Amino acid sequence: MTGRPIVFLHSTVATHHSYFAVLLRLLGGSADVVLAVNGRLLRNLEPVIRDHPGYLRVVEIPPGCFLSPEASEALRNVQGAVFDEPFSLREMAGMLRFTLRRNRPSFLLTVHNANSWFFPQAVFSPSGLAAVFLRRLIMGQTRRCIVMGGNIRDHLREQRVAQDILAIPFGSPASGQMDADSGLAGLENGRKRKVRFVIPGMVSERRDYDTAMAAFGREELREKAVLVLLGMPSGEFGQRIMDAARDLERRGFEIVRFDSFVTEERFAEEMCAADAVLAPFPVRYVTIDGQVECYGRTKETGVAPLALTAAKPLVVPAEYTPPPEIATQVIPYKSGEDLAALMVRAVRDPDLSETYTRAARQNRAEFDLTRARRDLFAALGIGAAGE
Repeated sequence: MTGRPIVFLHSTVATHHSYFAVLLRLLGGSADVVLAVNGRLLRNLEPVIRDHPGYLRVVEIPPGCFLSPEASEALRNVQGAVFDEPFSLREMAGMLRFTLRRNRPSFLLTVHNANSWFFPQAVFSPSGLAAVFLRRLIMGQTRRCIVMGGNIRDHLREQRVAQDILAIPFGSPASGQMDADSGLAGLENGRKRKVRFVIPGMVSERRDYDTAMAAFGREELREKAVLVLLGMPSGEFGQRIMDAARDLERRGFEIVRFDSFVTEERFAEEMCAADAVLAPFPVRYVTIDGQVECYGRTKETGVAPLALTAAKPLVVPAEYTPPPEIATQVIPYKSGEDLAALMVRAVRDPDLSETYTRAARQNRAEFDLTRARRDLFAALGIGAAGE
């Protein structure tokens, strides 16, 4: 240890590596860190851990465990802790046991589903009732939390449901920039012969691919645009979308698709080559235990910080409220016909993409985590080294 304050970071969610990359960047050089995560998340964080500028101790959490004996022991010597949202009943019970400890450190709870924690709806399944009960007990021990965007923070502040609410995007330029001016080698000197629309993420029911595919099938887009499905297909739904993509290909439309896992390098290349990011997601989301969340108001989508990092225009449903950090690069659509008309306009009018791309680059250049760092240390009740 270095004499700096010690902060404990905890998660068992393998896919939240971009959020923890931001946390590590916030703490690096200002605090020592104990990182307690499961094996999959640890592997996803390896590049960030390798480049971490300060003291970092890693504690791997075994499968099915919330706090291992080693992690519990490490918690006794820290000044503050940040816990990722527990999702299973076992994890919630482990979180509750921690909150009831004597002499526990101050801590912040990361909330990804605000309705589930602050405004739960009535549910009638035993597991759903147990989840509501455990969340209420945990929140009874703290009123400090982290959410994923300023839009959600402002909504919760209006409702006066927590004492301290911090907004820390779970992906940002702090977690590694993409060069918006570089792209695939096949694009001549950076000049794209066709407009490239990219839908990032696994091809699953979490996105409204039917609307996007129907919009892309407009005759005006044939030979003038490319649709990139930047993720592997999931289950029967994913395979059905792959079949629909093949049908469009037979009609002369160009679609880039993947049958297996997309490497980080290829993912970054496709994002760099994109003219616009499409996010055709249903704004209403139902959690596994029956709670209803609203993207942009009580829950954030990973495509928002991705668009910030890549500095790309973001096309989203009009019902979605974007974080203020990216509002000027967002292009809303109201229906499938509206989306199709927008895509045709992007092909015919290069200024449309260029205008929103300039705004996106400005948003990325102006994004600053200094305030988030200061707020994080203040909420934990500790001082950063050198302050």
